[in-house]
Amino acid sequence: VCRRFRNVTLSLPNMWCNISSNLQQDALQLCLERSGSAGLYILLTPVRDMYSSPMSVKEMRAKQLIDFMASMIKVGERWTHLHVSKFEEDTLEKLTEVLSAAPMLSNLMQVSVEGTYTLRSKEFASFFNEIGKSAARIHSLELDVKDLFCLKLPSTIRRLSITIRYSTFGSTFDGPGFISQLQSITGLIEYLR
Repeated sequence: VCRRFRNVTLSLPNMWCNISSNLQQDALQLCLERSGSAGLYILLTPVRDMYSSPMSVKEMRAKQLIDFMASMIKVGERWTHLHVSKFEEDTLEKLTEVLSAAPMLSNLMQVSVEGTYTLRSKEFASFFNEIGKSAARIHSLELDVKDLFCLKLPSTIRRLSITIRYSTFGSTFDGPGFISQLQSITGLIEYLR
C-alpha cells in the first residue's frame, strides 16, 4: 500500500467503525482508537470454530467473546448498529450479564438478529430484552427467528422486519399480546414486514 493511501485511510474515522467480535484485542483497541468518536457498527458473531471445537476450546472462545463485550461496553454510547448472529444459550447468558452492567446505549438505533433462534429460550429473550432496556432510541429492528415468544418491542420502533422460520405457533405465540405491543408503539411505523 502506498504511503498516501495509508495516510488517507488512517485519517478517516469511518473506515474503522465496523467492529467484529472476531477481532483480537490489540486490533480491537486499534480500531476503537482510529475510529475517534464516530458511531460504531458492532457485529457479534460466534468466534471462529466455536461449534467445531472441543469443549475446552469452546469455553475459551466464549471467554474471548465476553472480553470483547466488556471492552465494547466501555464505548456503549458510540454504538449505532448491532448485528447479532447465532450463539449457544450459555454464551448468550454471559453476554446478557455483561450487557446489564452497561451504561445506556443512547445512540443505538438499529438492531438486526439472524439465525434460527428460538425466542422461547430464556437466555435469548433476556439478551434481546436487555438490549431494549439499554437502548432508548432503537428505530429499526430486523429479526430472523424461530418464534416470537417473550419478545418485547422497544416503543421507539419505526422500521420492523420479522422473518419467522419453521415456527410452530401453537400455544407458544401470544398473538393478541404481540398485536398489543405493536399498538403501544408511539409514533408512526414507517415499515412493517
